Amino acid sequence: MASKRRPATGAHQTAPAGRPEPTADAPRELHHKSLDHPDESRVFAHGSGEFVDIAGLVVGRAILEPGWRWSADIKPSVGTPWCELHHFHVVLSGRFAVQMESGEQLELEAGDVVDVPPGHDALGGG
Repeated sequence: MASKRRPATGAHQTAPAGRPEPTADAPRELHHKSLDHPDESRVFAHGSGEFVDIAGLVVGRAILEPGWRWSADIKPSVGTPWCELHHFHVVLSGRFAVQMESGEQLELEAGDVVDVPPGHDALGGG
């Protein structure tokens, strides 16, 4: 039986917020890096992280131990009252919680995906 799927077209592709849309004359290249060979690694209280920069987009993997909390483990070295970075998380295992400056809270578990804007605290490793 023939597939009734339509081929993907550029009309369905969108750039992430804040990134320019690709143009027809832009080079089309694959970029590859491994988190097992990161550009940067960080070890902090109750966890660690590895990061790669691919075409200007930083992608990371964090392993958070029970008791990890942004406001306790990262805030002292950053010096801001809330995390001011925009994150896109995929929770692979365990649990993860986010609290926004506004008081809004969200608890996540393995398989959840979340877009976290600046102005948050986070608790993980459970």
